[in-house]
Amino acid sequence: MTDDSGQVLLWNAARELTARLLVCEAALRPRGSIQQMQHNEFAWRVRLLGMCLDSALRAATAHEYPAALALLRTAVEHRVFDRLLFLASRHVQVIEGVSDEVWERWQTQRPEFLLEWERLSKDRVRAVWRGARVVDEKGQFLHYLSVYYKWWKEYNPLIAPDRDAAKLASGHPESPTARSAYARTQRDMWRDVLAWKNLKESLLLNELASETEVLQLDVHHRFLSAYAHPFTEDITDGLYGRNPRGGWPAEDHYAGELVLLYVCTFAIDELRDFERMSQNEPRVDLADWDPVRHEIASAETQIAYFWPPGRPPFSYDRAKEANQRVFDALAAQHDAGAPHAIPPTPRPGTMADDEIRYYPDPLHRLVQLHAGFSELTTGVSWSSPWPRADARYR
Repeated sequence: MTDDSGQVLLWNAARELTARLLVCEAALRPRGSIQQMQHNEFAWRVRLLGMCLDSALRAATAHEYPAALALLRTAVEHRVFDRLLFLASRHVQVIEGVSDEVWERWQTQRPEFLLEWERLSKDRVRAVWRGARVVDEKGQFLHYLSVYYKWWKEYNPLIAPDRDAAKLASGHPESPTARSAYARTQRDMWRDVLAWKNLKESLLLNELASETEVLQLDVHHRFLSAYAHPFTEDITDGLYGRNPRGGWPAEDHYAGELVLLYVCTFAIDELRDFERMSQNEPRVDLADWDPVRHEIASAETQIAYFWPPGRPPFSYDRAKEANQRVFDALAAQHDAGAPHAIPPTPRPGTMADDEIRYYPDPLHRLVQLHAGFSELTTGVSWSSPWPRADARYR
């Protein structure tokens, strides 16, 4: 629901889910006599996301939507990283300097925890490993842990690059050689495993997202990045609609609704991944989790029209796809210099979910969801269940 009464329901769902994120640690119930510290640390990550989403809600309450969306840009990367931190079971390593002789010798010395490897050009080998191994004090294997846990602990984003280090005073004795080596390690860790493109590749490697879902995540990452890097004030003006140019902050139904949809989406996915994590070894029970599942299911129903990443398309998007296919065919005829002939229009309800293309602009689509449309060329129309008079003039 996205009319004014539905927005109240979205607000309630966003607040409920955010509150759940803040107290996940209290739900942990260790199995046996040993409490695994990583479970608490994962709950802290969940709480940190909850703090970010709560701040976005407070900014939206003050009609400071650009700030809210900038916070949500942080949240989308937090979400993807947490999915890998909680659930990843494999990772890629590119090993350099492997001669033909060494590669030949390795074929008879395959490491136990290697899943697959392949020879690359320029004396490189691409290896896929199981997650980090956790052993006891005697060196006996206990369980696997996502390698992102190791990188999470080791990465230091505040380390200056070599070119700047000599101009900065660290406040303690340090070896320039050691400092330089450490800076390179941090740079390489970011470049090779923690940058956005690497996180997406790791989602695919670990089968934690499909290629379609990764594309969808990219759409939202790109959209939210416009508010983290506000290089044009048109972005802000567009967020406030037809309000006087520069007359911010001002209440806007669509911008506020979009913030709520993002908060609900990120909170739902974080809670689900936290529960999935609890079912991996070493397992941990979550006390009183049934009400959480109920709130997640209820909120999922409310945000279905947003078509969040990893979900099925909405009826609006089916109608849009039917029209788009006709438009694409007409454009191809024009480019080829062929006679103009309107092709048959596919029926929106008969197309498979994976044939429906995703939308490029979340805000524009949300406004159109309130307007509906009727396309004369194809005869395909879609009536909004939540019409707003201002949507057609946005």
